[in-house]
Amino acid sequence: DFFLMTNDGTGGDRVYEKWKPHKKKYEYLFWKTGIVFKRVEELKPTISIPDHPYIFFAARIEDWKRHDRVLRVLRILHDRGIQLHLYFAGSHQFKIQYEKLVKLVEELELSEFVHFMGAIKQDDLRYMAYHAVANPFMYDISNLSNVFCEIFSLGAIAIGINDGTLNEYIEHEKTGFLVNDEEGVADIVQKLFYGDYDIEDLRKRAIHCSRQKILGCVERSEKEIEIF
Repeated sequence: DFFLMTNDGTGGDRVYEKWKPHKKKYEYLFWKTGIVFKRVEELKPTISIPDHPYIFFAARIEDWKRHDRVLRVLRILHDRGIQLHLYFAGSHQFKIQYEKLVKLVEELELSEFVHFMGAIKQDDLRYMAYHAVANPFMYDISNLSNVFCEIFSLGAIAIGINDGTLNEYIEHEKTGFLVNDEEGVADIVQKLFYGDYDIEDLRKRAIHCSRQKILGCVERSEKEIEIF
């Protein structure tokens, strides 16, 4: 009766258009993912926020998540005299990728400033993201992940690579930032660090945008139940 696909920015609708039956057999539905909306006051974290300024990046360690790009952003910032820390949250299920990343940390002389948290609870992830100077999204393929939707809806400061996958959500310098490369991310982080942006205004705009454009998980579930 229908074919339901979730829009995660990877272009599944284009694949469908190429492969769909010549004669229509069912309705095609292309919906956004559903998330649990929370305010920062509603979080129940089990960790404490670091006592130093930091960048936060949450993703399981895989090549296409591009942790290496975030490390290079940190190196650029340190070369400019801005000694932020970097926290990685996410599982280390691919040992070879994790070891490659640790080696790169050492090569970039950042061992003292890079912290691997492993997999953490969702409220802890959101809490870390909210209090970070910035949360870069530098994946290959698509940056429209569940993590992005969750922290953006909380008002965390997001910086995305301008690959087209976040344009519906991020309006540059209004709800977040869109840049082209590592230098661009570092430029924005530097300005955020020195207080060149109104953080509370960015948070409010991001939260408002998320309520307009991201589905709640209850709403998504109800829509699914309705079609069943």
